[in-house]
This record gives sequence, structure tokens and C-alpha cells, in this order.
Amino acid sequence: MKLSPDVAILVPSDSNTARRGHRTWRSVQLHVLSRIRSGEWKPGDLISTEHQLASELGCARATVNRALRELAETGVIERRRKVGTRVAEVPTYCAVLLPSIRREVEEAGHEFRFDLLEFSSTKLPAQPATAMHMVTGAPVIFVRSLFWADGEACSHETKWVNPAVAGGMTAEALESVTAYEWLSRNTTVTRANIELSASAATESEAVPMGLPTGAPMLTINRTLWSQEVAISHARQIFAPGYSITSSF
Repeated sequence: MKLSPDVAILVPSDSNTARRGHRTWRSVQLHVLSRIRSGEWKPGDLISTEHQLASELGCARATVNRALRELAETGVIERRRKVGTRVAEVPTYCAVLLPSIRREVEEAGHEFRFDLLEFSSTKLPAQPATAMHMVTGAPVIFVRSLFWADGEACSHETKWVNPAVAGGMTAEALESVTAYEWLSRNTTVTRANIELSASAATESEAVPMGLPTGAPMLTINRTLWSQEVAISHARQIFAPGYSITSSF
């Protein structure tokens, strides 16, 4: 069984990560994840030993140990003395990641596109600061996007991004990929906090979608993390009739 596409997208190709003999624990981690993603190591399978991986990748065994320890802490693998290391039957982070809206729209048979409405540097407001465990007023990247399905606005998203872990994000970089897709490909997401609720659309959310201000909307607040450092916090609302399906 392969990882879901949304988990797989978090795992960049290992080919250019590190040359043989120049491995870091993070590049070893990506190597292991890529073999799980490809299905070479399936849930429940024993993976190579630390000694085997160190010999294969040309790095110190301590480097491999650090990589596997981090993966075990996030629930991707399970390690047991005198037994070995297995791929977890159900990786725990699968349960906290939602599919990208592009995949949702396209798998429903619709044409997807998005508009980048705003990209700026700003100060972090109180609510997302609390969610991200950051100081109110801290400098962040602010992104506001509108998503379409067959020419109809289906979702609006506001996102606050921590530049300390996503400093390479620019308006130009978001011309062809959504902010969520960019973060998934350029940061190491280890966990997410997700809250679903019904809330009233603000004027800045409702107007681009052609809805009345204050309209009740399905709302998802999602905070992404890399270990203990917040990557981003997003508030996303969906048009009436839009449905979300997640399969892992």
C-alpha cells in the first residue's frame, strides 16, 4: 500500500538531496520516506538496518540513527529492540493532513484554477499567533487566494506563513502552485492541527466569492508544523454545496 498522494507530496525526490558521502540526517530521512512512498517498503515491512543504510548511503551510523529516530517520533516507522524497524501500519500523520483543494476539484471532474489575491509582508494578528504559538505582531508572509471549479468560486483562503521556515516563498513562486502546494514541497511538514467549524464569512472573504457578508460557511483552520516550529496557519471557507472527501 502506497502513501496517499497528499502525504507523498510532502516527500521531495531524494536524488538531488545529497551526494554519496555528503549525507545529513535529513537527507537520510528523505531517502527512507521516498522508499516508503514508492511502495518498496510497505506498511508492516521491515526496512534496512541502520548498518545497511549507513553502508548503502555512505554515511555514519549515528546519522542514520538520528533520521530513523525522528521518523519514529512522528509515527512513520516503529522501532523495537531485537526485532528491527518496520513501516507503521497506518502512519499517524496521515490522519491530520487534508487533500489539496486542487486534487479535490480535479478528482471531482472539474477544472481547477486559482487567483492570488494578495501577497504581502505583515504583522501576525492575535488569533493566528495563538494557533502558531508565536508572538502577536511577529513578521509573517500573508497570502490570500481564491479557488475556482469550472469557473465558479468554490473556496477562499487566508494564510499566514512563518518566514523563518518558508523564506523562499514569493509571489512569483505562487503563479503556478497554491501556497499549500508550495509549502508541502519546500518545507518538512511533520504534523498539522485542524479545526472544522461553521462561521460567518467576512467581507473580504464573501465579496470575491459573490456571497453576502456574514453568510454561514464551512470553515477549516489548519496549522502546519515542522517539529515544534509553526510553518503556517490558514483559514479557508467553502462555498455552499462544496464537499470534502479524504481517503488515506
